[in-house]
Amino acid sequence: MAGNTPQAEALRTLYRGDDAPDEEQCRHAAKLIEQSGAREWTLRRARRHSADALHRLALAEPRPLPAAELTALAHLVTQREH
Repeated sequence: MAGNTPQAEALRTLYRGDDAPDEEQCRHAAKLIEQSGAREWTLRRARRHSADALHRLALAEPRPLPAAELTALAHLVTQREH
């Protein structure tokens, strides 16, 4: 939304609305986000943060089960497709 693209301007307009967006507006917003590249940029950034967090977790040498659970959670939130 910070960009100077038509998609960013359209998203800003949607977010400025007083009412909650309806289903059609939500679909339109999702399309704009995809077209702008913001979704892919956000996923890359989230995955970098996750990798950094998992590296720091490994440095802390946690017990195996909590480490596995935290790793699974990190993968769930950054790798899911829905």
